[in-house]
Amino acid sequence: MKKLIITSLFFLITYYSLLISNCQSQWIQQYTGTTSNLYDMKFLNERTGWVVGASGALMKTTNAGVNWVQMGYPVGNKPLRGIHIVDSNIVYVVGYYETIIKTTNGGSNWIIIRNGPSSQGESYFCVFFIDKDKGWIAGTGEKVLKTTDGGETIDSAYVNGGWFYDMYFKDANTGCMSEEGRVFKTTNGGINWYPSLSASLGHIFMKISFVDNLYGWVCSLNGRAVYRTIDFGSNWSLIDTTVPGMGCIHFINKDTGFMGGNTNRLYKSTNSGFSWRRENTVTSNEQFEAIKFVNDTVGWVAATTGVILHTTKGGQPVVNISQNGNEIPKGYRLNQNYPNPFNSTTRIPFEISEKANINISVFDILGRKIETIVNKTFEAGKYEVSYNADKLSSGIYFYRMLIDGNTSLSNKFLLKK
Repeated sequence: MKKLIITSLFFLITYYSLLISNCQSQWIQQYTGTTSNLYDMKFLNERTGWVVGASGALMKTTNAGVNWVQMGYPVGNKPLRGIHIVDSNIVYVVGYYETIIKTTNGGSNWIIIRNGPSSQGESYFCVFFIDKDKGWIAGTGEKVLKTTDGGETIDSAYVNGGWFYDMYFKDANTGCMSEEGRVFKTTNGGINWYPSLSASLGHIFMKISFVDNLYGWVCSLNGRAVYRTIDFGSNWSLIDTTVPGMGCIHFINKDTGFMGGNTNRLYKSTNSGFSWRRENTVTSNEQFEAIKFVNDTVGWVAATTGVILHTTKGGQPVVNISQNGNEIPKGYRLNQNYPNPFNSTTRIPFEISEKANINISVFDILGRKIETIVNKTFEAGKYEVSYNADKLSSGIYFYRMLIDGNTSLSNKFLLKK
């Protein structure tokens, strides 16, 4: 009993320490109870999700990540690399050394489909099911496995490639799969695969993301490349070469997405991936491995050393904010940016007379919102926030300050390139 009390106190202290230390950030680190690298993560809804990783990490949450619970060790400490949620009961998991398992009761029990000896056989990195019975699995070995009866029988198709890391099917016939510098596509249920994207040597495409069964993205783990398709992988275009070492990517809609990689780098795009702004995370030197959003604002990122980050406000970009003196203003003011006109970078001064949530966003001449610069709570004072407009074309734009969601002030600036 004493040991249980001490353990519970340790958990509460750790959890609230993380909560307090991260209270100024929109990315909150959640307590997972493990330091194992986490490789894949999926969510069924805002509360229920799963994450898998090294050393047999196989965790589930039913309260949006407040608690992550290890759901047994059905294959011991073998590394687990891919997971797919069919529904609240049925989940498939794949991993190293011929590992394929599934649960039909939400993780209470596991069915071993394959479980080879450690350090022997092929390894599986990705899994995708379109219903409880029909699915595909891939990894090493230059082949894709397919089942139509929930794993009772498994067929395989040879694919002339390397290691396959992620896959997505829009229906029973049409799917795409990421590989070392290539994306493969099938139109006959995985019987045949052809490379629809072949990038230069040295690129490794890990995660793949699709929206509306049309728009798709991949990024390079060991290069500077983001590719996009608008016809479900039939054709791909190189759209960005500025962000290095990105291993995971996830788009919420055709415009807004996140991309993560090594050395604590997490980025957000609001223009379909053509440009990216770095997010203000709370980690130190982790590599981000998987990203999942369930709507426009609620999402999670899984990383090495057991780290999971959570946001309920669509993340938070890195913004240079400075406070000017200690004087308390007498009201609310949104001052003119300087320099103005400007080329790429400007500063926006504002004043608030009492503690308030401040949202500053940029709009084009037609009133369409381009992006949010800052959305956080400030104490009373005078501040300046920097804004980088590299991704915008020359022209007139407006910036608006919303105070506690009600009072609104606005100004305009002129961008000259």
